[in-house]
Amino acid sequence: MNQNFQNLIKYFPLAKLPFTLEKGSEHEFGMGNDLLPATVFDELISPNLPFEIDEFTEMIPGVHWKTNSETFVLAFWVARLMRHSFFLFSYSKDGEWIDDAEVAGFFYEEGQIIHRIANINDPNTIYIVEAQLEDETSLLNPSSTSKWLIEIKADGKFFQMDASDL
Repeated sequence: MNQNFQNLIKYFPLAKLPFTLEKGSEHEFGMGNDLLPATVFDELISPNLPFEIDEFTEMIPGVHWKTNSETFVLAFWVARLMRHSFFLFSYSKDGEWIDDAEVAGFFYEEGQIIHRIANINDPNTIYIVEAQLEDETSLLNPSSTSKWLIEIKADGKFFQMDASDL
């Protein structure tokens, strides 16, 4: 495992499965974890983020786990203007970045408030439920929910599929 990845992963405690990522989970991360030094964030996280970082971007390290094929998965929270999200990054057993997925959060998109929750029950599968809300205080309408799952393949890539029949 490369030294850079060893420096990164020490900020992500080992996860106890199962767990859920949802609005509020970032508080648990913030209470239990040290913040990443800016140099570690700039070198090892930000180059792989699927968006541009600006002065409003904040990040809190979460947890990590290993899949059945020895892929490392890191979960972390990122706050941006009007978008608070939980991301997963996958890494090879040698610490090389493989893939990313935005799996949970609370954000505004295309005129809708989106609330997304991710359940991680086993090391290779993430179950996701997403609801569209009219405002921050509105109740969840089951007819406006969608479900999918992300399977972490043996090569560490995330494979998303519909789970509305589950």
